[in-house]
Amino acid sequence: MRHESHKTLIAILREHTSAWRKSMDWSRETMAEHIVAAHERLNGPASTGIRFEPNTQDTFGRLKVNADRVFRWLDDESKDSNLLPSNFIPSVLAGMPHDRRRHCVDDILRPLGLAVRTLALEAGEGLAQGQVTNLMREQTEAAAAAVALLHVDPTPAQMVTAHREVSESIVAARNVRASIERQMAHAGVDVPAKEADPS
Repeated sequence: MRHESHKTLIAILREHTSAWRKSMDWSRETMAEHIVAAHERLNGPASTGIRFEPNTQDTFGRLKVNADRVFRWLDDESKDSNLLPSNFIPSVLAGMPHDRRRHCVDDILRPLGLAVRTLALEAGEGLAQGQVTNLMREQTEAAAAAVALLHVDPTPAQMVTAHREVSESIVAARNVRASIERQMAHAGVDVPAKEADPS
């Protein structure tokens, strides 16, 4: 059993898959089926050797067996063996919705001082006026909150507000950047290396 104070990679994945399942009000079987379907989309059986029960007439039995297997792999609290194979991690992440996946990977990388960003979202429209308006508003609010910290002794509330406003500005900027990159990809234009964001 694990008793360390820091979270293991499996614990982070378990927390995010559990929160995802609860937010959708899904059974274990439904969530596991989404992960297994993502594994199939990634050609996981061929590339990893990890295979799940094929579609049969006994759908409930197949879903239960697959769910038991996935949840057994995600349990590193009550045992030290038969844990999640590392080659299956991309399938777990691919099964999650985009925002949940990004937050999960951020939590995995945070102890290393790293975070992820979205390079391009699913196909959709280009940059929208609402995104630009939102970016301008968020950046203005972030700048105003940061200026408030220039006082000699900013209050804890001012620091929390500034952190929140700057974080919201970053999210808005990332959304605009993702739309621009999506437009660039659609036009066959590469993001110039000198402008690539290392974060």
